[in-house]
Amino acid sequence: MQHLLAASLALAGLLVAPVAALAQPQTIMAAGTAIQPAIGQADGTYLYSTSNQPDQVGSEYVVFERRGGTQVSGALYLPSSEFACFSGSLQGQSMNLAVIGVGDTQPHPFNVNLNQYQRLQQVSANDRRILGMCAQVNEQYARMQGAPIQAASNPVSLQK
Repeated sequence: MQHLLAASLALAGLLVAPVAALAQPQTIMAAGTAIQPAIGQADGTYLYSTSNQPDQVGSEYVVFERRGGTQVSGALYLPSSEFACFSGSLQGQSMNLAVIGVGDTQPHPFNVNLNQYQRLQQVSANDRRILGMCAQVNEQYARMQGAPIQAASNPVSLQK
């Protein structure tokens, strides 16, 4: 299923190399130019995008739940397309993530800089549905591996 994740991320403009080639840190280009102020300190559900509007075809979205101050889990997605789930940590505006596609057996390291996205205030029912599905993927991975998804020490970087 690595090919499914690679295809999803490639379509999203988030991946320029095959997932198997991600062993070495690389720079990954994403579209958009928005810069948003720092994320709030509170736990909760957050939505960021390369667009200032929800559900814009071709725009990238990062929806996640922040728990315990620095722990995050969520999804990278394009509207009307596939998505990839993640779990990791938040440090300032940087998220160090382990990304896993549905059916993948191993997570892939990524780093997302939220300064390169705009924060959207309203999280839709579809965003919550995706979060629920990713919670199931993360739980399934933890059961299969005997441990939760862990962010990698050498993540691939999502940069504009």
